[in-house]
Amino acid sequence: MAGAQPDLNPSAASAAINKGCEALVAGETSLARAWFERAARLSPDDATAGFLRASAQMETDPIQAMAALRKLCADQPAFVDARVLLLICATRLQEVELARAELDRFLSSNALPPTDPFARLADLIAVRSGASGWMALDHQGRLAVSLCATGRPPPLQITLDGRRLRLPARALVAKEAGHALPQDWRTARLIDGVCDGQRLIGSPIDIQAILRIEGFVGVSPDWGLEGWAWHPAAPDQPAQLQLCVHDPATGETTTRLIAADDDSLVLEPQPGLRRRGFRVPPADLPAFADIHVRGADGRDLAGSPLTIGRELRASRRAAARIAHVYTLRPGERPAAGDDADSWRVLDATLLAPVSRLRRADLATAPKRAPLDIVIPVFRGAGDFAACLASLHGQVPRGGRIVVVDDGSEDAELCAAVDAAAAAGRITLLRHAANQGFPAAVRTGLRHAMAQGPRDVLLLNADTMLPPRAIARILRAGYAAGDTGSVTPMTNDGTIVSYPAPDHPVPAPAGAALQALDAMFAAANRHVTVEIPTAVGFCMLLRHDCLLEVGGFRDDVFAQGYGEENDWCLRAGHLGWRHVAAADVFVAHTGGTSFGALKSHLIARNLTLLNRLHPGYERLIADFRAADPLRPARHAVDLRRFAAGRCAQGSVLLISHDMGGGVARHVAQRAAEIRAVGLRPILLRPGEGGGCRVAVPQEDTEMVFRLPEAFEGLVAALRPERPLHAEMHHFIGYGLDIISLAERLGLPVDLYVHDYAAWCPRVTMLSDGDRYCGEPADLQTCIDCVGRLGSRLQDPIDVAALRRRSAGWIAGARQVVAPSRDTAARFARHFPGAAPRVAAWENDVAAAAKAPRRAPQPTGARLRVLVPGAIGPDKGFAVLRACAADAAARDLPLEFVVAGFTMDDAALLETGRVFVTGRFEEAEAASLVAAQRADLGFVPSVWPETWCYALTLLWQAGLFAAAFDLGAPAERIRATGAGLVLPLGLPPPRVNDLLLAAAGSARPVRSRTN
Repeated sequence: MAGAQPDLNPSAASAAINKGCEALVAGETSLARAWFERAARLSPDDATAGFLRASAQMETDPIQAMAALRKLCADQPAFVDARVLLLICATRLQEVELARAELDRFLSSNALPPTDPFARLADLIAVRSGASGWMALDHQGRLAVSLCATGRPPPLQITLDGRRLRLPARALVAKEAGHALPQDWRTARLIDGVCDGQRLIGSPIDIQAILRIEGFVGVSPDWGLEGWAWHPAAPDQPAQLQLCVHDPATGETTTRLIAADDDSLVLEPQPGLRRRGFRVPPADLPAFADIHVRGADGRDLAGSPLTIGRELRASRRAAARIAHVYTLRPGERPAAGDDADSWRVLDATLLAPVSRLRRADLATAPKRAPLDIVIPVFRGAGDFAACLASLHGQVPRGGRIVVVDDGSEDAELCAAVDAAAAAGRITLLRHAANQGFPAAVRTGLRHAMAQGPRDVLLLNADTMLPPRAIARILRAGYAAGDTGSVTPMTNDGTIVSYPAPDHPVPAPAGAALQALDAMFAAANRHVTVEIPTAVGFCMLLRHDCLLEVGGFRDDVFAQGYGEENDWCLRAGHLGWRHVAAADVFVAHTGGTSFGALKSHLIARNLTLLNRLHPGYERLIADFRAADPLRPARHAVDLRRFAAGRCAQGSVLLISHDMGGGVARHVAQRAAEIRAVGLRPILLRPGEGGGCRVAVPQEDTEMVFRLPEAFEGLVAALRPERPLHAEMHHFIGYGLDIISLAERLGLPVDLYVHDYAAWCPRVTMLSDGDRYCGEPADLQTCIDCVGRLGSRLQDPIDVAALRRRSAGWIAGARQVVAPSRDTAARFARHFPGAAPRVAAWENDVAAAAKAPRRAPQPTGARLRVLVPGAIGPDKGFAVLRACAADAAARDLPLEFVVAGFTMDDAALLETGRVFVTGRFEEAEAASLVAAQRADLGFVPSVWPETWCYALTLLWQAGLFAAAFDLGAPAERIRATGAGLVLPLGLPPPRVNDLLLAAAGSARPVRSRTN
């Protein structure tokens, strides 16, 4: 059983960061490193914690620090401090080429930091790399150049967008002041610097990257504005913003400057990002207004433009339009949609009753129209190229590929779309400036609708279509008269995601995409499933629905997310249905256009959708709960599972889903099974008493809802020709899971990992988290479970549990126990069991590095290492009491937990325990070694059946102490590599024996002194 759940609370990581900073101020660098390491383990995605850990590692392990910094900079390119630290680290390690490349990348897109140490570092990198010098620009347009040559400056040429600048040499080389560029520098793109025929480090400088302001604005709960902004290239500089407000009532437009300079308004600051907040109260805005918030670079912030109150004004017109559609005379068609009149304010959950009315004019599908494939682009040249290539050979006759360049500044992307247009492969429409995804879609739709009735396949540029995908999508679009839109399945598409909804996975490509799509086509031929809204990554809009509903709104959803949902809801209230084509799979990279701003835009527009369409979230939640696409996903799961079938047969591994030593041993058994040419099939509990079927090292999983899907589970497993089943654990299943093996006619091997076969408490801990002693009378056990509860997730009582287990044992081929102690306990409760003892590991090899006596302490205190996940079973109370006693008596004794506990804070408060935080198995040995412990301690208070923590201590070369209980005591006695402590010792006595074992005992103060 797992000992505790890891604490991944960001607040705990923040507390660890504060402790580390305090230690730094106090000059305790090694302690600071430990706290920063803990912070990074508690919150692995926290860039600040990772940065501080790397900073602390610079002195002790610069190679590891540099590896961590390179990853951090790749994940967080706007984290300026991390990029500067990487330069320092690479320079210290004499990684000359890396340092030069990173400096070049930094100076080309970041403002020059206003510090002398940075300039000296840049000089050093330039000299060591043999460069002629470097150049940098600050956010105010001052250019600094540093040349490596001594004496007379060599020939220097500075150009601004190809125009040569005549700048005084003395001003150029004065790094502290720099030289002011011409007044028009803000509209330029690049500054180049060449000295003596060699390009300067940092050249060319991207001026627009230096000026760029990134931010977000939304409508506050009181109908004002609130948001944040910052300069990614000059993070210490406050962002100046332009607020442009148009009042439709008066026709007046006003513009004024505001500043983002309030850190307190940034509710969720990102590590390394110096965001500053701003707020505009509602009193400063008209009741109904169209608003733009722009940076000094002229670009709208994410979330801008905004409208305030427009949905309220449109409610009467929207209701009137819906009423008009449903009062049409037979044969009469509604007029084409007017977007301004199409706003919805009725409850979105009315879609279901409205759809049942079924307009007579939508009974049959119309004649097919020509197809326009509309692809908005903004960045991602590689994604666009892959998308365009995937369309080759499948655009229907008369179809066109229409690319809308939404004011892209990506030179590579612009070149790619220009080349495709010149070759006649696409029709290119281009915005002069970026207007946002909804506006780009609207441009493409207007172009299509202007050519007469045309179907539109709206594609994100980061999608890839398998062969014949378009033909199958069109077939689904015309399968019924009232189909308004079609969305295929994908790897990243919320409700249409596979293998699970709302859980994106990496996009397959090439042969992998084609193979997966072929499985969808075969498993779900001609299957469509109604969905509440389409998903805009790949969305067919049928021409008649498009003409009636109108295009996407481009005036409220800013840069995007939610505009297709709004369109679908409007269409739904006019009687149109939206379907998923379950026989098509399209790959979707996801997040290319918006990057880090995605979550902010989604949150903003979700709020807007719920204002426009009350009940929207409930509509989607109900769909997710019902999950009508589950059978289609399951059909593909079955095919993927069958595709990996092994001719030699398989072995079923039945286990729980709680991690710990059971999961580790099951993984070991799976590897052994695969090594002999068989397929290991792992069964674990699923939600609601179901069963998850997976194959280790294969990317496939199936879920069966038991007991109703029991026959389906049997049918899926029988063709795998399982030879036998291994029962490692039964907790969490919704039925007698061993009946599965019986149904398949398999011999069963029972593996003993704990005592759940007869103890509903599993580890035989009773009151006070103490070992119960295994009482002989049944009533004592019944009373214990009545007081403390069962851990089996099963209502079975003690007597029934033991009867069921006895039946399993009687029918098993063998019972396998990892230690003699475990086998003996099992045999006492089930006399006919006769378990076979087979150690999970080789103790002779594991204990080879461990000494046969405790060494002398290496520091002022005996440092005792406790590995693993420490909960009640693993001796949390013992450890806490020992730490408190060590503090109370001022013993030369401290503990470090390599892992996590059920309550880290309580242990840390003693001042005698440090907790590192969770770790991956691959880094366990290095983590333990880094603690520089003198002695190991396994404080478990239940009779463990094996104990991988003990193995870890031995492999780290530590003499280990454990209580005289279960497999740890048996293993220590067999190897001599540890100390066996009497069970039930009071904590002061435990501490005394640990100190005595290491030869560090000394007179101590009484607890009463």
